[in-house]
Amino acid sequence: MAFFMLAFQSAITFNVAYLAYAEFSTAPAIATANILASIIGGVLKLPIAKILNIWGRAEGFLIFIVVYVVGIIIMATCNGPDGYAAGYVLFYVGYQAIYLILDVFVADTSGLRNRAFAFAFVSTPFICTAFTGPLAAQAYIAIGPNGWRWALGSFAIIMPVVFLPLLVVFKYYQMKAEKLGLFTREKSNRTAMQSVAHYFHEFDGRCSTHYNGTH
Repeated sequence: MAFFMLAFQSAITFNVAYLAYAEFSTAPAIATANILASIIGGVLKLPIAKILNIWGRAEGFLIFIVVYVVGIIIMATCNGPDGYAAGYVLFYVGYQAIYLILDVFVADTSGLRNRAFAFAFVSTPFICTAFTGPLAAQAYIAIGPNGWRWALGSFAIIMPVVFLPLLVVFKYYQMKAEKLGLFTREKSNRTAMQSVAHYFHEFDGRCSTHYNGTH
């Protein structure tokens, strides 16, 4: 369901974006934002993966759901290309991060023999959304001049509801692993400055140490 709704929302956003462009006189700024979002989204994949290792799947998932939803809200309520561009960058970073987390989840929960099939299966929603996305976008556009805003803004409500069950599953099994002693958290007893130095080293690829499950 999460993969399907991400694909569905992406298809709708793609098909209503031209209406947002039509409202802004400096539309090229939005094209620049698309390029910028792709670059930032690609660069941030490594730090995102590190966040998942340090803070946990559930915590990372929650953080990027918030980033994703905030980006959607900014796009839906903006009054100019700058606001739309800023919202799109946040939305795309959150979108990429959520997709990465879901892919990691699929890899973690599938055996090596069936992993290729599992990844192929979760990509099948794009077969459906290639047709349903444009139809849904047209339904939103028919609402009126602000139809494109509803097409974006409605997903700020829908997507958290879609992601909530998976977030609960992540947290439940994390707590279960802690009770069984499979996953342990130890207090670091670091000062604020020591924590800054610690996380600087964790996110610096040249001097990061092997993560052993403790914080």
